[in-house]
Amino acid sequence: MKHLHYKKQDFQEHAVNAVCDIFEGEMGAVSKYILDKEKSNLKDWTGTDKNIYAFRNEKINLSNELLLKNINEIQKRNGIFGSEVAESMDKANLNITIEMETGTGKTYTYINTIFELNKRYNWTKFIIVVPSIAIREGVYKSFEDMEEHFLAIYGKKINYFVFNSSKINDVMSFARDDGINVMIINNQAFNKTESNTIHNSNNEYGVAPIEYINTTNPIMIIDEPQSVEGKGKTKTKDVLSEFKPLFTLRYSATHRELYTLVYRLDAVDAFNKKLVKRIEVKGIEVKGGNATHGYFLVDEILTSKGNPKARIEIDISTSKRQLKKVEDGDNIYEKYAQLEQYKDWVIDKVDGRNNCVVVRTPEGDKTFDQGVIYGKPDKMYQRRIQIRELIKSHLNKESMNYKNGIKTISLFFIDEVAKYRQYADDGNQVNGEYAEIFVQEYTSIISEFLEENPELNDYLGKISVDDTHKGYFSIDKKSKQLKNPDLKGKGKEKTCSDPDTFELIMKDKKRLLDLKNPVRFLFSHSALKEGWDNPNVFQICILRDNESTEIKRRQEVGRGLRLCVNQNGERIDSSFEGIDVDKTNVLTIIANESYESFANALQSEFNESLKIRPTKFSVEFLKTQNINGTQISPDLANKIHYSFVINQYLTEDNEFTEKFRTDLETNDIKISESLKEYSKEIIELSKKVVNNKIDISKASGKSDVRSHIKLEKLNDPEFDKLWNYISTKSYYTVDFDTKELIKNSVAKINEKLTVSSVYVELRTGITKKEHENTVEFEEKKLDTISVENAISKNIKFDLISQIVDKTRLTKNTIIEILTNITQEKFECFKKNPEEFIKNISNLINHEKAVIIENNIVYHKADEKIPKDIFENILKLNPEKYIETPNNYLYDKLEYDSVDPEKKIGEEMDIYNNLIVFTKLPKNKYNIETPVGKFSPDWLMVFKKDTVSHAYCVFESKGSLVEADRREIENIKIDCAKKHFSAISNEKIIFDAVTSVDNVIDSIKPKATV
Repeated sequence: MKHLHYKKQDFQEHAVNAVCDIFEGEMGAVSKYILDKEKSNLKDWTGTDKNIYAFRNEKINLSNELLLKNINEIQKRNGIFGSEVAESMDKANLNITIEMETGTGKTYTYINTIFELNKRYNWTKFIIVVPSIAIREGVYKSFEDMEEHFLAIYGKKINYFVFNSSKINDVMSFARDDGINVMIINNQAFNKTESNTIHNSNNEYGVAPIEYINTTNPIMIIDEPQSVEGKGKTKTKDVLSEFKPLFTLRYSATHRELYTLVYRLDAVDAFNKKLVKRIEVKGIEVKGGNATHGYFLVDEILTSKGNPKARIEIDISTSKRQLKKVEDGDNIYEKYAQLEQYKDWVIDKVDGRNNCVVVRTPEGDKTFDQGVIYGKPDKMYQRRIQIRELIKSHLNKESMNYKNGIKTISLFFIDEVAKYRQYADDGNQVNGEYAEIFVQEYTSIISEFLEENPELNDYLGKISVDDTHKGYFSIDKKSKQLKNPDLKGKGKEKTCSDPDTFELIMKDKKRLLDLKNPVRFLFSHSALKEGWDNPNVFQICILRDNESTEIKRRQEVGRGLRLCVNQNGERIDSSFEGIDVDKTNVLTIIANESYESFANALQSEFNESLKIRPTKFSVEFLKTQNINGTQISPDLANKIHYSFVINQYLTEDNEFTEKFRTDLETNDIKISESLKEYSKEIIELSKKVVNNKIDISKASGKSDVRSHIKLEKLNDPEFDKLWNYISTKSYYTVDFDTKELIKNSVAKINEKLTVSSVYVELRTGITKKEHENTVEFEEKKLDTISVENAISKNIKFDLISQIVDKTRLTKNTIIEILTNITQEKFECFKKNPEEFIKNISNLINHEKAVIIENNIVYHKADEKIPKDIFENILKLNPEKYIETPNNYLYDKLEYDSVDPEKKIGEEMDIYNNLIVFTKLPKNKYNIETPVGKFSPDWLMVFKKDTVSHAYCVFESKGSLVEADRREIENIKIDCAKKHFSAISNEKIIFDAVTSVDNVIDSIKPKATV
């Protein structure tokens, strides 16, 4: 892999604007000044401008009042309410907080913010402070990797360097260069007791670096401030103030102190918006009850073909255990283990539905649940089972990822190096007990796996077990042997300070992502909580005890949350086409405890940072929120709240009722008629309150279920005929009339554009009660006033450029539209500039989409889609499939939703007049449209003499009402109709359906006599 590809994302852009908009109205500048020659011998200076002058960020000119006004507007825009709303401002000590969940790209965000602050206000001096060498190296690598990406956007590069007091010329260049300059420094450089620090004046100029740096009025960015600064009043905080920053930006997922919060993307938002991988957990549970006289483990339920079988692990001697494949009726004692503890034990039932095995014993029937260890094995054997489970999970994930060009990586967290690597007396490496177990289990599992997956033999069969695992630890500089990391700090603040610990991790990041690199399993010390942010970690196995509270589960899980990338360096996010993104981006945790115990503990750790999420659907909450980027007015907030009250969705305390939860689950939320246009947005707002937990699912205990193609269906002449009709690719042309677009946009803006005023609430409080040490106030009056002109005289809005960016039209077109709308509509800009730009852009984009949709023409291309997109064997989600013995192309069907997909699959499989039907392989049959690729759901062939339309393509939708669907969905559906009409000469029909009834309506069955 040569490069990682980056792209701007909305949530990151919102975080950038949350910072940059604070200073709207600021002129911004860099001023030239003379460095203090009295504090330096300046022996190599020539007296030229280049050597004498330096450049610094100009001080902030905005008043505290204007800064506070800007910040309050940003907080309202971003849904920050209650006690977190700023009430005062001191620009001499301005600290801004940005909260972003692990894995959502905060490094990208603050680098983007640097460019944007420079673009808007010309500031050029920045310092990034990080808590460890790991993060320092990661940040430096990010600047390196993102250089070309941001050069393409901003047309300039950043001069960046890692602080080293022995390289004083880097600091001098930082001050004297007039471009964007960034110094990256870790807080170990603050330690005054060491010679190599920022306070060391033992250099050729005789001046401590801090004295040059603080004259530049740098903007300080603190990455993970809770780790940089520590608790309470610390030496680090004192030293940070010596930089004399113009202001400070703080980025973390887990802030200890919030200061002035302007943006929040917490864990719930990140998971709900699919910005990180979702989490599933395989727990290891030990029970002594049912098998106190012997060891018994149901390792796997096998349900692929015929009657279900199970793979169980039992004692076969007093010192040895083995895995055995069993089925109903097997006598364990007679067939597998002549040990008295299993005497007269017979497999009564392998229960694939409930993931358990029922055994008849002399004491009665005993039920053994999959994944639960019965018989209390020693701790090391539990570790063996964890390692085995990770390998199996890894291989199952790899079989899916490999064909999509995605490298699969797994990570073991251990608590000491000796368990992975040891050294003989002669210094040669030998495997520790964990590495030895890994080799044994991998060797056993991989051979059977490749028998079942021969298509992976060319890839995995060539990788030796010794080459596929590696340990990343500190290396002792004298012995060159791996060692436990050197940790500094106390308790939860401990971090590793060894540069060599992270060298391979950071420098080999892209190499690790290459499928040609054999390393797929990594062992690392559990204390190394930073630096492990490789996006393709799909499994994490925790091989340590839980007694220590210093290592949090959330820290370890965070190492695998980033969305994965493919061999082209492209991020596999929700917009990526050609891959089942939801199924791909899953992080599996192999826990050292039961699923319930791990999930509850992890949820509790997430909840520590979620206490500030809204818990009540009140008018006050609604007034802090936005709909389509516009803050909800008091009037609209009251209407929404009233709608929920009359539909019995809220208690007297504004908490959701069971009726609401039921209607939400069944997609039957009722909204007042006057609010219908906002229904989707209102439901999303309600989810902010009702969905306050992370979905941590239990990993399926079942082995992968396989679906086999029915060759008689695939080769049916009628299916061939359908495929011949639809396999031709297409391309489209659009006769785009700019004058028509301008005319329609002007008319729509004059008719529809509305911009709400910026509201300011004035509250009056009077003393309610006086206690010994406190005074309580009671709110007596609330006035809401509209700000007539929300634009300060100093604010510079590049109106035209911003609309051009949002519509992708030319400046001349936008100017023509703006000059033809009514003066009344144009005056709305003054009321609320941001909302004006957003709303007018949306209206223009709508008209653009309508013109494209009305004028698009599809044509046949020469290329065809091969029929072999239908694979002979498919791996299915073992929790979401149905048997389809009749009409379906395969013997099993995997569904995404119960309604409509599962219901359509069940009913169409037994529909008498259907010859064959199938789901199209996801994203392998794509129709090009102006708003992205479209991949329909179903192909169906009916008996020609029974219906009016025998050859059909259908798309499953939640609603047939166009107004209920997103505009982009409607455009794709309309384009698909034109595509199929063009390539089949109208021999097939295409429709959106929500049920089998819709399918029947579309095919128009013929009357029977």
